[in-house]
This record gives sequence, C-alpha cells and structure tokens, in this order.
Amino acid sequence: MLQTAPKDLHPSTLPLVGVIDVGSNSIRLVIFEDDARSPDYFFNEKTICRLGEGLSATGKLNPRGKERALAALQRFVGIARGMGVRELIGVGTAAMREAADAPAFRDEIARETGLEIRVATGLEEARLSSCGVMLGWPNAQGLIADIGGSSLELAKVEDGEILGAVSTNAGHLRLADASIDESASILEQLRDEASKFAPIKGPLVLIGGAWRALAKAEMSRQKYPLNVLMGYEVTPDAIRALCEWAISVDPQQLKKAAGASSSRVASIAAGARALGCLMDALKPENVAVSAFGLREGLIFDRMPKAQRCEDPLLAAALAMEVRSARSPGFGQEVYDWLSPIISGFPADQQRLALATCHLHDVNWRQHPDFRAAACFTTVTRANLSGLGHGGRIFIGAALLHRYKTTELGADVSASLKLLPDEKRNSAEALGRALRLGAMLTGSVKGMLNKTRIEIADGELALILEPSVAHLAGERVERRLNALGDCLGLASRMIA
Repeated sequence: MLQTAPKDLHPSTLPLVGVIDVGSNSIRLVIFEDDARSPDYFFNEKTICRLGEGLSATGKLNPRGKERALAALQRFVGIARGMGVRELIGVGTAAMREAADAPAFRDEIARETGLEIRVATGLEEARLSSCGVMLGWPNAQGLIADIGGSSLELAKVEDGEILGAVSTNAGHLRLADASIDESASILEQLRDEASKFAPIKGPLVLIGGAWRALAKAEMSRQKYPLNVLMGYEVTPDAIRALCEWAISVDPQQLKKAAGASSSRVASIAAGARALGCLMDALKPENVAVSAFGLREGLIFDRMPKAQRCEDPLLAAALAMEVRSARSPGFGQEVYDWLSPIISGFPADQQRLALATCHLHDVNWRQHPDFRAAACFTTVTRANLSGLGHGGRIFIGAALLHRYKTTELGADVSASLKLLPDEKRNSAEALGRALRLGAMLTGSVKGMLNKTRIEIADGELALILEPSVAHLAGERVERRLNALGDCLGLASRMIA
C-alpha cells in the first residue's frame, strides 16, 4: 500500500477554535487557527435555515428552519470534533433571543449535539461585530452596521474604542415579511436610532450577508476588477443609486448581479431599503464593506490585549513567510537592506513595503512562468486585513515587478489602473529592488549583510564586500541597471 504522508501529519501548526453562529437566516461553522493575530479560516460552511422567518407574526422559530438547523448543527459539531478543535463556541442572535420557543430549542440542541448556545443580547451582538471589524482594523473609525435576518445593530467606534451601540429590529427577513405599514414603522425606528450617532467620524462600515451580496452586485454593475469584499469602498452617491436600483430592478437581474440564490433576492432588496434609510439618517462621507463580523469578533474578544495591538497585516504576512518562504527571516533582512530606497516612502507605504518583503518568496513553488500572476492573486485574494484595496494592489504590483510583468491578465491590468501613478511607480521601484536582492543572494538569509546599496550624487551603487564578491555577475548587473533606470539614477556595482 502506498503511503504519501505520515499518519500524524496535520495541515495546521496551530490549535483550532470553532465558532457556530446560529443566526436568524443562516447557521455557519467557522474553524479558525487559534493563537494567531490574523487567524486563517481552516474550515467554513454555511446552511440557510431561516429560523427567523415569520418570527414577527408567530413569535416563534420557523418549524422547518428548526429541523434544518438541528441537522446542520449535528453535522457541524461532528466536523469540529473530527478536526480536533480545542474549543467550540456556539452563539445565537436575534431569533434565538426573541422567539418564545428558543429556550426549549437550545435545550434540544444541547441534548442532541452537546453544544451549548450562548445567546447574545442586541448590545452584545453590536459589540462583538465591532470587535470583528477591529480584528482587521485595530484603530477602526466610523459607524459599524451589522444586518442580520431579524435585527440590525449599530456601533460607533473611534480609535478602536466602542463609544455607543444600539440594536434595532430592521433585519432583512423581518423587513421582507412585513407589510408596507409595518416596514415603514421599522425603518422609521432605524432612522431615529441612527440619527443619534450623526455625524460620524469615519466611514459607515457594512457587515452582513445581505449587504455583502449588495456589494457584489455593485462590483458586477461597475465591472470592478478586484472582486474582494474586504475593504471595498463605495461613495455615498453610488450607494444611494445602488439601493434604488436593487429595490426597483427585476429580481432576476438582482440575482444575477449579486451571484445569489433566488431565495436570497428578497433579503437583498430588503437590505437595500435598510441601507438607504441609514444613508439618509447619517449622510456618511464614505461607505466600506467588512468581511469580518460577529464570528471574528468572538476570536478578537478572547485575544490577549498585547496581541490585539499587533498590526494584522504584518502579522499575517510574517506568518505566510514563516510557513511558505524558502528562507524565513529574509523578508526583514531585505527590507532593512532596501532602506535607502524605502526611506523616501510615506509611512503607510513603508508599512506596505515591509509586508511585501515578507511575502516576496511565498509563491516560489509556482512555475516560473506563473509566479508573477500567482503573487498578485495571493495578495488580492488572501485573507489579509489591515489594508484597503489600494494597499492590496500596491503590494500586488510590487510583487509583479519582483518577477516580471509581461502578459498580464485583463483583470490584473485593470486592477493596476486603480492605483495612482505615483504609488504605482513606488511599487515598481520596490519590486525591482526586491528582485535585485533576491537575485543577488538567492533569498538566503544572512548574506545581504555583507552587501549594501547606496544612493548619492544621482547614482545608485551596489557594494559587495570582498568575501562575497563572487556574487557579482551579468544577471545581477542587469537587475541593478533596471532598478537604476526605474529610479532615474545611473548605477554601478562595486565588488
């Protein structure tokens, strides 16, 4: 019998923690790597159960939804146990706190699966959703809005501190089920509550499946090339136009644009009505989408304070280097080596440059013909936070130039056009400098400290100590000249 790997090989080097989110519309299991500042998603599965459907009329959970939910929970608990999670957290939201039969259903879940469901209050749900945003942006600013099936929470955040929160009943299922008069009353309450937070410092940050689907529809409508929800920003005028379109358009068009199921369309339209109401009440300067919410908030909430303060982008980039690069630690070395070039960057670009250096070798296993594109895809699609789309594209552009930029795909070329020329030029300089450092030493840790680059009197010089003079060569000289041309400097090598 062939054996391809040791029996005890485990794909994660970190312990695992699972979160089961029993929502009014869906139930989701997410298993995270624990003890990481930017935990990766080890497993992620969702089942639409619609527990909160009809809740306003009956005061009880949807009977069919309970059947689907129990079956999903039995599966999810079994998967989590099979994966050896060290802790499994169950949390219930609006439907589980409002329905008259929810306590009995929680008891049934505990008997059948062994899972204890912690029911979050509305204010706790708002706080945890805000914590989820802070997992990605520790110094978050703005008003965080989280729409679920039966409720909509708002939380004001400044400099990473939650200054106030409220829970309303403007969930998308409740709005979709409501009569015209009932819907108007729900939205009026939402408008009144939201107005208390105006004006807001920072963007309106959107969380929730209905709004994520709405954002996907906007990307489709605008032919936006970077199909990444995390950090996607939309102007207020565009949001208002989007909401009007989603409410009035043919459901099939909405379904196609959002890439959603037929059962999801009514919820998206209801979510658009709620979002339009918020726009009227708050008049935000900008709107952003967060892919992180309550589930990620539970992970952030259990982190030690010192770990919460770490930079999530740099923590994730370093973790990827440690796992995937040929010589972990070279990223910091090459960043320090490139200081004559990087020191002229603004502070935010220096941070992006350090992340780029950590990521410069994580795709080395790809075929050489595809490494450039693979690097761009890694950055633009990876579970990275602490940066917006402009930051993703900056790092991706630098990594393209770390390899080569010929025969770029249409989406890559279109994405690069989103970056202003000045930043694109800085990314190219960084990438070409990385290419020089990697070529010079083979990305081997401990060799760059015997070389240095200097910029003086309009000249770029690469200086090699006698002990490493043998590293010089035609290819290194070509890379040096390419970097010099990019910087508008003459270049020479001293060995």
